[in-house]
Amino acid sequence: ISEIAIHYRDSSIVSSSLSNKHFFAGARIHAGDRAPDVHYGNDQGDTQRFYHLLRGTGHSLFLLSERAEVLDSLVQKLTPWRHQFALYSVRADQAAPSTSGYETVFDPTQAIRHRYNLPPDSVLIIRPDGYIGFLSDTVDTAKVMEYIEGIFKP
Repeated sequence: ISEIAIHYRDSSIVSSSLSNKHFFAGARIHAGDRAPDVHYGNDQGDTQRFYHLLRGTGHSLFLLSERAEVLDSLVQKLTPWRHQFALYSVRADQAAPSTSGYETVFDPTQAIRHRYNLPPDSVLIIRPDGYIGFLSDTVDTAKVMEYIEGIFKP
């Protein structure tokens, strides 16, 4: 009745870039699936809900990486589409990179990464309707931009 079991895995509006197919062999979450909620602890020990980050009307891009240079590069390339995204850097440590234009999400237990079965350097884009639009087990900026340019014709 609630239709949350519907998926769009075979749709042209979703994409995956999976370099390690073995890592995802048993994964139940795929691009085109409804994004699951996650309870994670923030830097003050409070419990937060992942869904609270998805409240906007645009896409949400989550970069799960501790490498500041990767975030800086991605933020630069997203400039033409910046108004279309809420951009989040999901980090286990509290040392935030210097780039602005994104929100840092502290997830010291890496609950988000584990719930989505993602390796340490990965990208997750969630569409405004709550479905996973893009899922990557690497931070391949070219693949991310290919997906973005495909859904937002410049």
